[in-house]
Amino acid sequence: VQCNADLGELDFVFLEDDAGVRAIEDDIRDNLAVVGLTVRPTPLSKADLNTARQGGDFHLSISETWGLPYDPHSFASGWIDGKGGEGIFPAMVNFNEPSSREELLEKVEAVLQEDDPISAKAKWAEIHKYYHEQAVLLPLYGKRIPTLMNRRLTNY
Repeated sequence: VQCNADLGELDFVFLEDDAGVRAIEDDIRDNLAVVGLTVRPTPLSKADLNTARQGGDFHLSISETWGLPYDPHSFASGWIDGKGGEGIFPAMVNFNEPSSREELLEKVEAVLQEDDPISAKAKWAEIHKYYHEQAVLLPLYGKRIPTLMNRRLTNY
């Protein structure tokens, strides 16, 4: 606890009208307080949240997962110019040595050009390992939306 006492406050940005995220933020804030970290909750409007994320103007943020299936090619290519990753691009500047944002983006650009499915699968696995070791994003939760359909419905 003492070793974290001089780190200052961490800004935790989240969507202001999302009660589920607010509850998760509250739990995370309480858990971090146990180890001496002070977290300042910062509820923002959708527009302000997007601006903060794209500019990297936060320490912590939470959003819902895209879930499966999603298109990893579009998601990862959005990291390259910093316009498609909800703050991922600016957060990557904080990678620990010897890893770097530039090296990861080179790996993404290479896999996006890969035609061989076996080689692409191996390259994606390497990217996921490289990325997750840096803990830029940590999956916390997702939701399921079940759909009930009557078999008598047609042309739906």
